Amino acid sequence: MLLGNEWKTRYETQVDLTGQLERQITRTQERLEDLQGKPMDRLSSIRSYDDMSVDSLRQRLNVLTNEKAELQDQLLDCRRRIEQEGKAFHKTNDERRAYMSEIAKLSSTLDANRQQYRVQPGGQRAPESQQYRVQPCRVPASQTRKGMQSGKVLRRRGEEDGGRGGLRRRGVRKDETGSRLPRLKN
Repeated sequence: MLLGNEWKTRYETQVDLTGQLERQITRTQERLEDLQGKPMDRLSSIRSYDDMSVDSLRQRLNVLTNEKAELQDQLLDCRRRIEQEGKAFHKTNDERRAYMSEIAKLSSTLDANRQQYRVQPGGQRAPESQQYRVQPCRVPASQTRKGMQSGKVLRRRGEEDGGRGGLRRRGVRKDETGSRLPRLKN
């Protein structure tokens, strides 16, 4: 992702390049107008140098040399910018690929985790979640409303039996009556 400074730099270089190209276009148009002024003689520009003095030819040579140097500098500058933008593109593209691969890896891990914890067909949970499954413990019959009623019945039966037997508990183990907290299955 590009930062604000990079965009600003790119904008400024593009404005500079646009200005240079506009100057080059105006020079080319001026030369074209000079050539179009004398269409019958293509060598007229060369002949015009024959009529010039040595000093004016030297000045013209200096002007052309300066233009050539400016164009070479522009060319080198354009090459440098292209290389920098290419490097920036490749760097950004590599970062994008790294982020995409990381996103793909994390999403596949997330999907795998979702599938593990999703309820499987048949009402069973995933194997990992069965380890920590909470098993409710049975409440002794004497502690439930129904059990209290049946307990009264049992007491009465016990009393009717002559006091032998006392209160009976139906199928409830002693270790299950001790705690009301749910038991964890090991």
